[in-house]
Amino acid sequence: MVNAAGKSGGPHDGENDVEALPALRERQRAEVEVMVTDRAGFRAKVDLTTGGLLSITALVSGILLSTAVLV
Repeated sequence: MVNAAGKSGGPHDGENDVEALPALRERQRAEVEVMVTDRAGFRAKVDLTTGGLLSITALVSGILLSTAVLV
């Protein structure tokens, strides 16, 4: 396969990696506010990328799988 720059390469030559990167940079935002009483509560905000969310998922999965062996 020959790309626009005149270089030949196969499906694993890095061209597809460039197209996939913008999807990993999309930002995910969440906000929650919980009030227990009129004066007590908490507020949390999260802002992370899709790649960061995948990393967190991998870490949590690894922790859960490793603790399953101990139990």
